[in-house]
Amino acid sequence: MRLRTELRLGIGALLAVQALTTLAAVSLLGRMGPAVDVVMQENVVSIEAAEDMLAAVADPSPESTQHFIDGLARARANVTEEAEPALLDVLEARGPAALTGDAEARHDTVKAARALAEVNRDGMAKASVAARWRAFAGAWSAVLLGLLSFALSLVLTRRLRARIDDPLQELAAALEGVQEGCAVRRVEVFEGPEEVRRVSELVNRLLDDRRRPLDARPAQVHDPDARAALRLVLDELPGAVVVFSADGRPQVANLAALALEAADMDVARAGAPPWKVTPIGETGARLVRRPPEEQTEDP
Repeated sequence: MRLRTELRLGIGALLAVQALTTLAAVSLLGRMGPAVDVVMQENVVSIEAAEDMLAAVADPSPESTQHFIDGLARARANVTEEAEPALLDVLEARGPAALTGDAEARHDTVKAARALAEVNRDGMAKASVAARWRAFAGAWSAVLLGLLSFALSLVLTRRLRARIDDPLQELAAALEGVQEGCAVRRVEVFEGPEEVRRVSELVNRLLDDRRRPLDARPAQVHDPDARAALRLVLDELPGAVVVFSADGRPQVANLAALALEAADMDVARAGAPPWKVTPIGETGARLVRRPPEEQTEDP
């Protein structure tokens, strides 16, 4: 897996868990609050209606009768508990007689109105308990998601340490060892991202090349300063001198060789007389030279 892909997957998973935790908490709190408010408001309406009916029965009058009817209508329109319909039927049946002074009807009406208020108070208590349980469950859900995020962070940290930090530490230690004189020190290639493994392998290859004898290295001069210095040395030699690589490309030539025609350079590349060929080590490179007595003057 490439380093960029591995980092994207790890950080993306961590961000996803964090986003899920936030959305879950916001959703739970956002739904819990309005639900509790609705239950509270509905139960309060029924309790107020029961209180109005009790007040009407306690002081019968034409106005009280209307208050009783209005309270009963509000309670009918706001049924939220299973026990309310039966109590409302009793209030509707016995209320008119209670308002006229019937003692038994008054007793039944007061009892039903109090029961109606008690039922709604119980409903409010149940709503409060349910809200507390929702808050408790939401809090622990957030805790669990937080623990999951923490565990994922630990896994991601350990993975990055094993696959990126440890290989880089090994690379630095190997280079320091070589710098201190341990010529055989090499980088251990860890299982990790492709880029990290490739860097370790390239460093090992460079360290291997560094140990190779000078005459076993390819005779190519890439440093401009070294090329210029070698040309100055060749200019001191008599005659035309050219250094060819193993594949026949001219690497360095002195001034006398640079003045040659293309045909003469082809003869030099072939090593045909009057050119004299001197192999350079075992790399295939050659120093080709034409003595000054073999050169011809241009007309």
